[in-house]
Amino acid sequence: MTLGDSAASVEVEPVRVGPKGQQLFAMLHRPRASQPSLCIVMLNAGMQNRAGPQRLYWKFAQQAANEDVAVLRVDLAGVGDCEKDNPACHFDAHDKADVAAVVSYVRQRFDNCRIVLLGLCAGSRVAFKAAAEDADIDGLIAWSTTIITAAQNSPQSPYEPEDRMSEVVVAQKMKGIVRFVTRLRFLNPFWWRKTVSYTHLRAHETAMNISYAV
Repeated sequence: MTLGDSAASVEVEPVRVGPKGQQLFAMLHRPRASQPSLCIVMLNAGMQNRAGPQRLYWKFAQQAANEDVAVLRVDLAGVGDCEKDNPACHFDAHDKADVAAVVSYVRQRFDNCRIVLLGLCAGSRVAFKAAAEDADIDGLIAWSTTIITAAQNSPQSPYEPEDRMSEVVVAQKMKGIVRFVTRLRFLNPFWWRKTVSYTHLRAHETAMNISYAV
């Protein structure tokens, strides 16, 4: 069944969660003909909006809703159409309290509905934090979880241990080591040519001296 075929059986509804002026924004996909017993809350992929990379979240939500699963695609603070501002842009920028507010909304909207958090990249980091404080969350899908700061241009999270080197720092240190090593004369082609030529000349002179002595 294609996405177009399933669209008629899926209801898509914009949702706002939180106080006026600080509202989170989400799109709810739900089956028209049944009450869902499972809701998947899809959190931001890094700082991308609720559509996900190449609209991956939207495609998944349509398919899941056609299988009687509700899906809530969320714009957390500072992303997409969310009203709430968020000046931070590191991997721990999302607030677990915002996720808790979304989970509370789902519980009010659907009775006896199991809840699974799904996060990609930075979204999986905040999903972990929210699930750790809510024993009633039924599942967690952590996709491509960022362990330490990876990208050269990504600000390092203030929550990362100060004594742990991020991949950015490791890369910088490795570049320094490579630069140092390549400056050593035994890796310099000119030095090798000069040394080999000198060694060959000295060997020739020694051989000539021996022949003269004989």
